[in-house]
Amino acid sequence: MRISGFSHYALTNCVVVAMLAGCGALRQAQDDMQPPVAAPGAMPQAGPVGAAALSERDDTSFHILYTFLSRRARQSGWGAGLPTAVNGQFFGTTGWGGTTNNGVVYTIDTSGKHERAIYSFRGSPDGAFAGDALLPLDGLLYGTTFRGGIYDLGTVFSVTTSGEEHVLHSFQGSDGYGPDSRLVLLGGKLYGTTEYGGNSSSAGVVFEITADGQERTIHIFGTRDQDYATFPCCLLAFKGKLYGVTSTGGNGSGVIFELAPSGQYRNVHVFTGKDGGGPTTGLVELNGTLYGVTHGGYDEHGVFQRAAFYALQPPDQFHIIARMGNRTGGAPGGDLTALDGKFFGVSSGGGGYRGGDAMEIDTSGRLRVIYAFQHSGGSDPGWILDYKGALFGEMRWGSPKNGGTIYRLTISP
Repeated sequence: MRISGFSHYALTNCVVVAMLAGCGALRQAQDDMQPPVAAPGAMPQAGPVGAAALSERDDTSFHILYTFLSRRARQSGWGAGLPTAVNGQFFGTTGWGGTTNNGVVYTIDTSGKHERAIYSFRGSPDGAFAGDALLPLDGLLYGTTFRGGIYDLGTVFSVTTSGEEHVLHSFQGSDGYGPDSRLVLLGGKLYGTTEYGGNSSSAGVVFEITADGQERTIHIFGTRDQDYATFPCCLLAFKGKLYGVTSTGGNGSGVIFELAPSGQYRNVHVFTGKDGGGPTTGLVELNGTLYGVTHGGYDEHGVFQRAAFYALQPPDQFHIIARMGNRTGGAPGGDLTALDGKFFGVSSGGGGYRGGDAMEIDTSGRLRVIYAFQHSGGSDPGWILDYKGALFGEMRWGSPKNGGTIYRLTISP
């Protein structure tokens, strides 16, 4: 299950939080130095897949922009969510804190100064425990809350940059409940997923909603063979369709699915465990190919298979590019971010300090550690955001005040 809108994978396999000054380059085991498999364009070869070919870079600077207040705080909130850049300012949400401890919408400038809560959730009827990054559209920011609303089953909301909030929809159960993935825009409408509800299987739904609050369910998981889902998440709009992943379903190890706005559903790839399995992060597109990572899974013989970096060439050409190493990328958290033809992400639990690392990987499978986190304990790695050539990330909790942080990674040219 997810707790207050955050993945159980992130809770149990958390990346390090906090003050990471003076972190050195990562020393890697030899099994992380195996060559990668073929780049996209060729089907995978028979036999074992090598780990990502690894190198290190020591030209990355790490800087914490802002440290949120403690769990007891009632003002700026705690449980940081990744911000969205709008007109040179960052806007984001926290899972908790605020006047009633139901979370806030905050703003902060890109230097980390002048943070303030512009809206404090009350639970009912406006929502509680805001989810992923806000989506800017026509001067408004759109998001979801995992709980709260009229039925305490979650909401879709909009908020202005000055803090005027409006509930577009309160979930009732039959239309899903517990929305916990960011919204995406396709054809002028917003799309998202819920973790639960829809029917007796309570496997969640994909929903569509307009800017004026007209909501409809376009797919209910658990109504077709192999589409029973656990935590459907992280939709990607691509060529007029929606692509997403589920962490279970299919044969038990999750699927990649394709969904038309009309409701036509198709499993593009069914994970077997041998090919990783348990995807908990969404897809990202680069030059017409979709890329993602798996969390790891067990094959048909019960042998654990490490996390994998994979490519999907629509309609259904899937192959693994490289396995993540034992010490690097062991438990990828959050989506990848594409920048300058490469991908950036965060892993948890690996690294020379066992606190996880920030990593760069290209389409051939060559991986670089760009920063190694030092201290383990209590965080949610979330996403990395590209803003004007710098990478920004969030950790939902941890730090000296245990309220989470917003940080910046700057890589020298």
